[in-house]
Amino acid sequence: PFVRVISTLKANKEWPPPELCLDDSPVEYGECSVEFNSVSYIFRKILKLVYSRIQELCNDLELAKFVRPVYDTVRFIFANHVDICWNRHVDHWMLCALYGVSRTVKKDIKFATIVDSYVVIRRSELGAVTCQRVVRQIQMEGPESFGNIIQLYNQVFVPATKTFLLNNKDLQEYNGVAVAKEDSI
Repeated sequence: PFVRVISTLKANKEWPPPELCLDDSPVEYGECSVEFNSVSYIFRKILKLVYSRIQELCNDLELAKFVRPVYDTVRFIFANHVDICWNRHVDHWMLCALYGVSRTVKKDIKFATIVDSYVVIRRSELGAVTCQRVVRQIQMEGPESFGNIIQLYNQVFVPATKTFLLNNKDLQEYNGVAVAKEDSI
């Protein structure tokens, strides 16, 4: 039903909800449906959770200045590519966004380092086995196709976010570093 509700909102030009909009221009939807208000409420809760997880992960990796660009990248995915989120964990997008942002600004951090930090932070809540499943058993295309976080990053995340990351003004201005060329994400 949630997928159908979002499809209906898109068809009615009520997508994305304001909390997913990255620019400062006000969104005017007129009178909103119950479905719109419900989805908006759910995304506010999800975003609050995602922000705290991003903040914790970035702080652990000493990348606190990446919190906002990583958070904005996750919001971009929800607003513009929500269909790729089905049957996947919200943490997948957080991990991919952190790695994508770090690659865009040419910060030398390995995906394995991000995953190791994630597992250490989330292990007490999720358990070590679940943490490993989050990064190693990800549904790719079709219900029988599974891959790992790096495959998700390369096959799904990069095609969906490449233009956004390369054109992100905050990342272009990061410490005066020019945005990486397209082939470096």
